[in-house]
Amino acid sequence: MLRQIALVALFAVLPALATAQEVREIEPTWHIVTRDGVSIRCGPESVFYAVAEYNAGRMLLADGRVGNQLRVRYPSDLTAMVPVDEVEAVNDTTVRLTRASGLRSPSLLLGLSGSWKSLYDAELPAGTRLTVRETLRNDRGQIVGYRVAAPRPPVAQGHPRAFVAADAVREATPEEIERHMESRQPAEPTPTEPRVQEPAAEPEPEPETREPEPVEATEPERTEPAEPAEPETRPEPPPQPPAPVIEPSELEVLEASFADARRLPPAQLDEALEELLAEFRRTRAEADDDERLAAQLDMRIEWLQLRIATRDQRRAIEAALTSADERSRNLERQVAEWRRGRTYALVGRLVVSTVYNGERLPRMYRVQTVSPVDGATRTLGYVTPDPSIDGKLGRVVGIVGEPRFDPQLRLVIIRPDQVDVMPE
Repeated sequence: MLRQIALVALFAVLPALATAQEVREIEPTWHIVTRDGVSIRCGPESVFYAVAEYNAGRMLLADGRVGNQLRVRYPSDLTAMVPVDEVEAVNDTTVRLTRASGLRSPSLLLGLSGSWKSLYDAELPAGTRLTVRETLRNDRGQIVGYRVAAPRPPVAQGHPRAFVAADAVREATPEEIERHMESRQPAEPTPTEPRVQEPAAEPEPEPETREPEPVEATEPERTEPAEPAEPETRPEPPPQPPAPVIEPSELEVLEASFADARRLPPAQLDEALEELLAEFRRTRAEADDDERLAAQLDMRIEWLQLRIATRDQRRAIEAALTSADERSRNLERQVAEWRRGRTYALVGRLVVSTVYNGERLPRMYRVQTVSPVDGATRTLGYVTPDPSIDGKLGRVVGIVGEPRFDPQLRLVIIRPDQVDVMPE
């Protein structure tokens, strides 16, 4: 299941690696959501994950348009996410970036593990302070990240943004805008790194010099030769008492200990299970003649054995989850490196086209991805054939080349200069 989630996240991020459609800047205009359950996404396509859902009446400030999507300023009630390895705690409510980061647009469904899209085009510099809204922990209670207030200019170089379908909003009337502006609360400023003035160092006092005092000459004392010391005798260590012998317990004592243990926190109960099982087994070995007592003890022993087996399975699952999380983080780092170091015209799975097969129509390969929303396969574009890429069919590839937009297909066709296979 975790591998499927990781693959879905990979397919979601692949279109973001491709050259993004150009956003047309527009005059900032207030719009109002016209229906319930409208998704606000981290990118301008349906393959990008939702960061929030709003109902009719919500006001959004649009400042750009791409296709049938409006780019909107990030609403003030939405937070950003940041992994714990990118920050250090300053106090209970503030963390500080330890390296430059674009933060992450929060995935509405998958939380931090599914949040891969950078919120900012220009990364926030190391040292930027962020106000913590929520501390994120895993099932073992370990801190894995934070929800933080998304900084605005001048702390950030630009506004954080999201996207919404243009047909899900309409321009707000002057009366609606006026009511909205009256109800808005001033945004809480993001704290910046204070400059601490170091106090001037006081000059160190010069060491005081003293004249050496005259030393009177004295005759050395004569010492008599010491008598040889007798060998030291160490007392014998006291004999150690034998290890205690644990006698079988009474049933009432065992039941009281059993009841006390069940009231412990789950982690402490897990550590006490073997001890309880040993005591019940010890008493059970002496209860063969008492069938009623033996039956009661057998029930407790069976419960403890089942609880121990469940605990061990849970720990094994947690270990597997930790390993899968580490693989997912490695995958995210690889994707981030690809984004910084390569500019691919298309990124997706390379498959054969059933129509453009070279028999009657030109031969071309399709580049596809899978939508994480509905699982539907979506064609991103086409690649003209080349002997060097025939062996890469069925793999996820990044394609470098000059794209040409086909108005009938409404997709790009690329003659590849370079095709890289990406790990899955």
